[in-house]
Amino acid sequence: MKLFTSLALVLALILSTTTHVNATTIKLNNNIALGALNLDQGFTDFYGYGSNIRYSSNTGYEANNALVMFFAEYNNNLALFVLADSANSTGKGKAKFSVNNLNDFGNIIFKDDTSDTNITNGIKWAWASKRNDGLVFQLNDPNNFNLDIAITNTQGLGQGFKFLSFDASNQVTSHNFTQANSLGEFNIATIPEPTTIAVLALALFALAASRRKA
Repeated sequence: MKLFTSLALVLALILSTTTHVNATTIKLNNNIALGALNLDQGFTDFYGYGSNIRYSSNTGYEANNALVMFFAEYNNNLALFVLADSANSTGKGKAKFSVNNLNDFGNIIFKDDTSDTNITNGIKWAWASKRNDGLVFQLNDPNNFNLDIAITNTQGLGQGFKFLSFDASNQVTSHNFTQANSLGEFNIATIPEPTTIAVLALALFALAASRRKA
């Protein structure tokens, strides 16, 4: 009976750490929580390249003369969308987007066009008037990543950078950052939720107690 109890506690411990798909909070610069947009279609389809608007993204979250970033979730997969400018903008632009150790955390599964230049840990863009640029970066592990993002060599992004956050109903909140010296540096990382930590601690305590009684 004691063995059965111990095994049950071990099982509870394992479940508490593996069945919480959304057991983490995504934090921007360690203080802004970012909720993901829930999708009912794949990431590339949602990007909408060539759909109604030629050679540009068509998500509905693009912004003139700004670089917009947000997370989207589909079938328990998580991706970072990065959208540079908008097809409604009349100005051309450029930017270099990179993530420190990008390949350690995921892969760029879509880039806007073949003329985008691959660089170490990222992409260099150049877009024309009435066009935009962008990418989709899918995370290997939605619950464990730490991204140091750098946006440099920018032109045509006078409205700066925007991070979008979504609630459970996909209502959006925009966090805006002004552009300084054509440079944007951000950290986005997962942080375990306190409730998850508490459940884990409780399971460990119960397991230790059962061993002492045995």
